[in-house]
Amino acid sequence: MEYVSPAAIGAPVAIILAGTGLFLLVCTTWAAALGQSFVACFCGTFGGFWLSYGVFVLGVLHDWFRIPPEDLQRSVATFAIAWAAFFLFITLASIRLPIIYTAIFGLVVVALCLVAAAYLMTPVSTDLLRAAGYVVFVFAGLGMSLSWTVMNLSPGGPAWPPLGPPIRAAPGREALLTAGG
Repeated sequence: MEYVSPAAIGAPVAIILAGTGLFLLVCTTWAAALGQSFVACFCGTFGGFWLSYGVFVLGVLHDWFRIPPEDLQRSVATFAIAWAAFFLFITLASIRLPIIYTAIFGLVVVALCLVAAAYLMTPVSTDLLRAAGYVVFVFAGLGMSLSWTVMNLSPGGPAWPPLGPPIRAAPGREALLTAGG
């Protein structure tokens, strides 16, 4: 099922660049100023992704990068692989946070790997792209759930919906003292 034609690929670029990328970079600066380093990392990573994606799409549409047509598929795959590798490290760093963070980052990695695999096939695999789209809907839904919980907590409400336990609990003070000697 096609919502818009492939020719309209640039249609969401304004929203992606300004509404998502720029907004997340403002959030990154705000979180860093408050000393919330992981929130700054979270927002900065997604902001950087969306800004680079917007520039990549604009560059391809306007031939800014002079990518030969026969190299375009591999260029898209390289973009997805590079970001998947970056998000993999963020996924690993999140294992001491509530599990929803690890799930979101892990699903981002899965979606990007599916996109890369789709573009490494000739012709591009629309089935893999469709699967990547479904994974995006899942991690976006988890992101909305996370946002809802944070919005509930900020005015003093309950942590609902719950974010889940961490995959690996942070060591207590005793464990740190024992490990350090």
